[in-house]
Amino acid sequence: AVVSTQSGHYGRAQHEVLMGQEPYIYKNKLVYVPQTHQGFIPHHKEQPRTTIILPKELAKKSFIMGAFTNRDMLTVKCNINKDNRILLCSIYMACGNNQQEIDPEIQLKITKLVKYADEFSLPVYIATDCNGHHPQWNSKKCNSRGTKVANLICQLDLNIENKGNSPTFVNTRGYNSIIDITLTNKHAKNTIKTWKVGGTSLSDHKMIKFEINLGNATTSTTRNFKAINWGDYQNEIKKMIEERPFIKKTDPKNIESNVNFMNELMNKALNKVCPLVKITHKSKAPWSKEATTLKKKYIKQKTKLLL
Repeated sequence: AVVSTQSGHYGRAQHEVLMGQEPYIYKNKLVYVPQTHQGFIPHHKEQPRTTIILPKELAKKSFIMGAFTNRDMLTVKCNINKDNRILLCSIYMACGNNQQEIDPEIQLKITKLVKYADEFSLPVYIATDCNGHHPQWNSKKCNSRGTKVANLICQLDLNIENKGNSPTFVNTRGYNSIIDITLTNKHAKNTIKTWKVGGTSLSDHKMIKFEINLGNATTSTTRNFKAINWGDYQNEIKKMIEERPFIKKTDPKNIESNVNFMNELMNKALNKVCPLVKITHKSKAPWSKEATTLKKKYIKQKTKLLL
């Protein structure tokens, strides 16, 4: 995907990113990453099956979101500039042993990701090898996995960005199908341009290319921390902990659950005592040499007329 933004005086900025599934990993390291880019993979005891590759400049301002990541799902938050923050998510839905059900952990993490994005008005872009067939993404047939994926998409109010009926999977025996889909949430609506199935890759899956055009006007949220009553904030957290105490055992398995629980508590308390306010940012029009020349000509002609 090409992430495209209008970034003030610096003009149009573009970042080529890649979201992939079943990458080639050797000794727990992603291989074949261009020198200009940095690869992200999930930190997992088993070999990861998803990746997101970003330009090094963008990678410095991006990080993995552990709450929405596991072996088969990787979520990266990209702080493109002060006006644009997006969530990229790569998902592999395994289908070994004719598996038709969606992994419950994947289902839970996708649901939490969409909820988090809604809370902070963030665009989400999901690239997934769903291993499912359904007419909603122009598949010629329909199977149980496809129906379950389609129901999840509907339940989470996600948009299917696939266009046309070109197969996304073609193997050496000539079998082809559409099992790779691109999804967005409501905050990313109408930002994907020129979606198409591109050239061949190093696997049976075709490259899918599209442009994410964030434009020059974006909506984000902020809080007025100067007006917050920190006493009320502390009281809200105490009240919530009393209603729903977290797991106090020191078992490492509970650490992530407790961290996610406390993050959720703090966000809920903040929303009560210091609600989020939506603000719209508009970048200034980019300046150029041609514009400078025209400005000089205008001033010169205006001066002649005044004289």
